[in-house]
Amino acid sequence: MTDEQAPIRAGVVGLGLMGHRHAAILAHRPDVNLVGAADPSPTARDRFTSTFPIPVYEDLTGLLEQGVDAVVIAVPDHAHVEPAVQALTAGCATLLEKPMATSGADARAIADAARANGTPLMIGQTLRFDPRYRQARTVIHSGRIGHPAHCYARRNSAFGAAIRYGDSTSLPWHVSIHDIDAVLWMTGRRVRDVTARASDRRLAEHGHWDALGALLTLDDGTPFLLESSWILPAHLRSGIDSTVEVVGTGGVVKVHGLDEGLRVLDEDGVEYPDVLRYHEDSGAGPSGALAHEVGHFLAAIRGTIQMEIGIDEALHVVDVVEALEKSVREGRTVQVVTGTGDNASW
Repeated sequence: MTDEQAPIRAGVVGLGLMGHRHAAILAHRPDVNLVGAADPSPTARDRFTSTFPIPVYEDLTGLLEQGVDAVVIAVPDHAHVEPAVQALTAGCATLLEKPMATSGADARAIADAARANGTPLMIGQTLRFDPRYRQARTVIHSGRIGHPAHCYARRNSAFGAAIRYGDSTSLPWHVSIHDIDAVLWMTGRRVRDVTARASDRRLAEHGHWDALGALLTLDDGTPFLLESSWILPAHLRSGIDSTVEVVGTGGVVKVHGLDEGLRVLDEDGVEYPDVLRYHEDSGAGPSGALAHEVGHFLAAIRGTIQMEIGIDEALHVVDVVEALEKSVREGRTVQVVTGTGDNASW
């Protein structure tokens, strides 16, 4: 590489599952030097260094002192604001795992830090880099199925995640937000209002909803039905029963996500390995939508492409999820935005 193409010095903050996945992707890229990582947990740091023999720090400060150009922040959902603001204020390009934050106030603090310092910020909405969803969006925007008249999304996953995550997230922030962002991105719309209801028969003692259903009205009047849960039998293992469907005035486009073409059956049940979103070993390192997302982020901060996920889009999705939670709590329709949406950044 020439000096103008010097490898990006990158680090990872938060060394759980997603932190490990991001580190594996970065470590295999020839245009990146993975120079360090950070996590307050000694156990997490020890586990990480057994795979990645690089310096690991207790917090982001130590990592920033190494002169990193970019960081991936993969800490728990409710803890995004502090490291994101610190990294952005330091001028460090930031790829922040979804959700941007779990409140509008925190999300706007992050956005303000990015704008005030002119620092690149991208929110990791991985479905946007799944080839199935990208092709569905292309079909919709081509006019092939006419004008979207009705949207539906389902994302139901196996029991256990809510207990593992504790109070760091919730069903809407961890699960529903994927489909909200995907449908808005695919259709080019925003949300006008939300009516939602939820049940908590199994997870009430853990402070979580079992499942939710919502009607989101898009800014052009299109109804968008949303279904989310995380109490399917544990035997489903890694499978996620997901569907996104857009019915247009001239056709239909549908993405079905449970069976990606690979099934494994053993004494513990049936497994549907996740090979399109993240595949650990494709023969040349990790691949899948997450790897495409990281590649997009790196290209954008180099200036070779325009970053696809805008700050305004991420803020709007946060506002939608907040409205959804408020609708469940108060048992009423909650307004999100008004207007035609013709100026939506996506």
